[in-house]
Amino acid sequence: MLVTGANAGIGKELACQLGSRAEVDRVVLACRDRERAEAARRELEQRTGRAIFEVADLDSGDPASARALSAALAVPVDAVVLNAGGTGGSRPEALTASGTTTIFAVNVLGHVALVDALIEQRKLTRVVVMTGSEAARGVPALLIKRPRFARTDEHDLTAAIDGSCFSGRRFDASLAYAQAKYVGALWIGAMARRHPHLRFATVSPGGTAGTRIGQDMPALQRLVFERVVMGPVGARLGLAHPLSVGTARLTTAVLDPSFDGGRFYGSGARSLTGPLVDQATIFGDLAVVAFQDSADAAIHRFLNG
Repeated sequence: MLVTGANAGIGKELACQLGSRAEVDRVVLACRDRERAEAARRELEQRTGRAIFEVADLDSGDPASARALSAALAVPVDAVVLNAGGTGGSRPEALTASGTTTIFAVNVLGHVALVDALIEQRKLTRVVVMTGSEAARGVPALLIKRPRFARTDEHDLTAAIDGSCFSGRRFDASLAYAQAKYVGALWIGAMARRHPHLRFATVSPGGTAGTRIGQDMPALQRLVFERVVMGPVGARLGLAHPLSVGTARLTTAVLDPSFDGGRFYGSGARSLTGPLVDQATIFGDLAVVAFQDSADAAIHRFLNG
């Protein structure tokens, strides 16, 4: 098993939950910061009592780093969880060398390059799970808008990927994050049809406390988010649950073959917790084949160019 962004938060907890299962005999921690990854490896060995964790270098915003990771793997992996990402740092709108916004690169672009390379090199045998977010279908309670496009064709989605859809107006980081998660979920749908021998799914951990998702927010916004939205108030409103609970959604998706077909599983329409449901029942665009193929084509403009 390979987990990206595994040195903290959901990624580290996921590595722990997977590494605690007897049927799992290898977990690769793919992280940008090797020092933190090594510290996580030592902690995970102590928590699980198993020396099955390996560290690999990965900058999820850099396709070249993703391809190098795939090439460096001596043994294929059964499953890969595309978990690294976040809000894109202090300048999420900044363009990367690939031409995408930073927020899109770290959440999606490097992961697409990694999966492409693993498949091409025959180093992936069973499962791909992308860590999604209900932001992809909008979260009114958190003032996150639903991604909307004129046609949701390759042109529209390219404009979301390179940020040009914000030309002439203020960059909206929360909408850009929602767009990235939306395009990523569409891509998973396209891949499920293109590679039926592999199992693909997008799964949201929901509103999960104990992550680093708010680390780049302004101080006051971060305080409110972490202490209120992801705290006791959020729990009472169905907006938050503990780290172990949110992560367990991903663990189940990796191990349970019923999570398949390129579907996007997340919380119900009015919650960020509770039972998982197919998000296409809330936002039908997620299941539109033409939109999925447009997303795949748009992403690869920035990988094949």
